[in-house]
Amino acid sequence: MAKQIDYVITSVWFSDNGKNYKHISHVMLHKVSGNQFQEGIKTVKDDVITLIKSKLTIMTVTWSYPKWIIGVPVTSETNGNIEYLKTVKSSSSKFNLVNLISGSAFL
Repeated sequence: MAKQIDYVITSVWFSDNGKNYKHISHVMLHKVSGNQFQEGIKTVKDDVITLIKSKLTIMTVTWSYPKWIIGVPVTSETNGNIEYLKTVKSSSSKFNLVNLISGSAFL
């Protein structure tokens, strides 16, 4: 039996560190209940990493009319002293965090 999904991510926000590349700063995180997910909460990246370290399962989802499609697991990685969110490599890049809806579209 597959592990239950605890949360899904539908969109991301990026911060510019001034070096011409961006990092995920926030995500739209939705708690999963049964086969549905609740209204999302804009969540700081570090809080998502804490959930991942607590062994909770977080997946990406994308909208494909007429429904949401479950993507790939979200994990974390440390590079130097900075922790990042990342997705498990898959055959389709549409499920990667950087290809989700931009959170700035909601402003």
